[in-house]
Amino acid sequence: MWTVISSLVLALALSGPSLFVEAQLTSQSQATPDFSGRWAVNMDKSARLAREANSNTAAVVFGEQCVMTQTAETLTLDITAGGMSIQAVYRLDGKPAINKSPGAPGQPDIIITSTSRWIGHVLHVTTTSQSELDGVLVPVESLRKLWLTADGDLAVERRGTPSRVVSDAWTVYERVK
Repeated sequence: MWTVISSLVLALALSGPSLFVEAQLTSQSQATPDFSGRWAVNMDKSARLAREANSNTAAVVFGEQCVMTQTAETLTLDITAGGMSIQAVYRLDGKPAINKSPGAPGQPDIIITSTSRWIGHVLHVTTTSQSELDGVLVPVESLRKLWLTADGDLAVERRGTPSRVVSDAWTVYERVK
């Protein structure tokens, strides 16, 4: 009996620190950045980020200004671009969200399906839709990565296909106070 008890005590003593470290890592990995706030594009910082990524493509992804509201379940973007207001809602639980984007003049809205997931502190938003290209309806796919920089700015990387519909872009937004 002493052997069983001493083995159990030894096992708990040895696993105790690792359980504590594992619990700390789990809680740290679950902490996600909060993108809530009013953001305005900074093209100088965008160009710098693009150069750091070995790209020359600094472009506006979420309009000139964007207001983001984040809850545990969703990230809502209210985007102002070229005098238009657009709202997109991304689900943060990995389930698809359906959004609409204005189509070309005289065309219906474009239906966009977005799926979001956290990889570390970076939110990956994968979107699919269809668009007309040279008179043919083609599938469109894109990936947007969102993260907060060390300076507290919002950085966005966008990649997609076909490139004539979704251009690669790097954008930095500063928080408006």
